[in-house]
Amino acid sequence: MKGKAPGRQHERRLSCLPDLWLCGEMLMLTCEEILNLLSEYVDGQLSPDLCEAIERHMAECHNCYVVVDSLRKTLILYHRLEPPEMPRDVEARLFRVLNLEDFLND
Repeated sequence: MKGKAPGRQHERRLSCLPDLWLCGEMLMLTCEEILNLLSEYVDGQLSPDLCEAIERHMAECHNCYVVVDSLRKTLILYHRLEPPEMPRDVEARLFRVLNLEDFLND
């Protein structure tokens, strides 16, 4: 599905989520709607119905699958990394610019 879900003339908008469409009893999402819900989806903050609709869309839309899969993998890698040590001179300059010199650990 790219952009618009097929068969929209037989679907109706959900009153509680006006940008989302209900086809029969299945929630239909466009690629744009997937992108708008992406953060909440990967954070596990969406309802089971919305998650199911996203997964159904991704099963048919390779582009959305790649975007979601890439984001998940990026987050996994990010959480595995240790934060880099900030050089002392950079930290001192940053704290000075932010007027936080009182918080420097000298």
